[in-house]
Amino acid sequence: MPLALVIDADSSARAALAQELSRNGFGVYEIESDKDAGYALTEIRPDLVLFNFKGQEDGWRIFADLRFDTDVPVVLLTDEAVPGVYKDRVNEN
Repeated sequence: MPLALVIDADSSARAALAQELSRNGFGVYEIESDKDAGYALTEIRPDLVLFNFKGQEDGWRIFADLRFDTDVPVVLLTDEAVPGVYKDRVNEN
């Protein structure tokens, strides 16, 4: 069974994502803080990461680590999208 890592500070959003992923055949590991992502990537070894991204510098650092230190696909989720700004930063990382 593939394993998804869900990173989101909002427990309701994490639960909704986890439920949908579970219904679609994924095992799910949830973490509240992007600060725990390094541990989860090395110890849990997910097949997919869903990251509720808030755009702070820690978020960019975690995204860069996710994107360049692993081959794990990363889905960025956000409700603060400013398309041009995010597109430029994603391409930088």
